[in-house]
Amino acid sequence: MTSDIERANRWFIADPDIVLDLTTGRHGAAVVVIDPAGRVLLQQRDDDTPPEGYGRWAIPGGGSEAGETPRQTALREIEEETAIRLLTVTYFGSVQVQRHDERPDSPDLTIHMFFAREDWPESVIVVGEGLAFCYWSAEESRTLPMNPNGRHWLEHLLASDAFHNPAVAEQTT
Repeated sequence: MTSDIERANRWFIADPDIVLDLTTGRHGAAVVVIDPAGRVLLQQRDDDTPPEGYGRWAIPGGGSEAGETPRQTALREIEEETAIRLLTVTYFGSVQVQRHDERPDSPDLTIHMFFAREDWPESVIVVGEGLAFCYWSAEESRTLPMNPNGRHWLEHLLASDAFHNPAVAEQTT
């Protein structure tokens, strides 16, 4: 049975290295940093986006700027938010989101998802946006307050071969 959130998120494959046309819609990128223990880096938010609002956890990322590719957006956003300069990000997929679950009046948005397997201890992460950044195991992440779209995106990655088998992920870079 398909849930409302699954119907609101349409996954597809795009070119992560093509300059985005921001006149035809909103685009952004999200990056899941995976540490050597398989934990995922999440950001505790300081804004009040419903339904979970202030203090909820989210995948780091943000909106694309004119002239950027999805990959450039991903690298810029993670650096702005954490001061981490990733060496590379692996493209996971793109998702067109109907934002009705968080802001009913918000236009559709396309998020380009990436991940990186790098060893950045929490102690070197600078909180450039939000309240905090922490690594969480897959099981721990499922107990955190997250908005439905963000939880759906994270679960989609956590259930994938790319997450469980680094060799598969390397083939998609």
